[in-house]
Amino acid sequence: MSPDRYAELYEKSIGPVQRYLAFKTGDPEVGADLAAEVFTRVWEHYGHLEEGPGVNLGACVNRTAYHLLVDHFRRKGRRQAVDLSAVLVDPAPTPEEIAIKRETFQEIQDTYDRELTSLQRRVLYERCVNGRSIRETAQITDRSEAAVRALQYQARRKMRDLLDPRQY
Repeated sequence: MSPDRYAELYEKSIGPVQRYLAFKTGDPEVGADLAAEVFTRVWEHYGHLEEGPGVNLGACVNRTAYHLLVDHFRRKGRRQAVDLSAVLVDPAPTPEEIAIKRETFQEIQDTYDRELTSLQRRVLYERCVNGRSIRETAQITDRSEAAVRALQYQARRKMRDLLDPRQY
């Protein structure tokens, strides 16, 4: 891969990779450090590749980010829960609204963490948060497109069935 192509890949991918890693670790600084390591490894391991049939450098970046994240948590030990309620709270809500939203969000997050497999969570994250296509998600997760569609359907159906639709 030429330095120009690498720079283009870096510019295109650094934002989503940093956001993904910061979200998963719960720490933007750790996410930025891991993102830097991702691109170092991509250059070292995939620098000789040129994009063509069967080679998707974007998928290489995403797979590397995922594997670095797994390594990070293995070194760190148990994963700490990330409290996203502060991000999702509307400006100037009442204390009662805050409490209700936190309870609701916590119930959804607990159901998501408890009931979905890690692969279902990964597919939902890539499709819904990162806005990736079925094909991109299939490459990232090393599954077929049909499997990604099935995993997404199963995850959404399970969440819908477990959460009271009248409540949300």
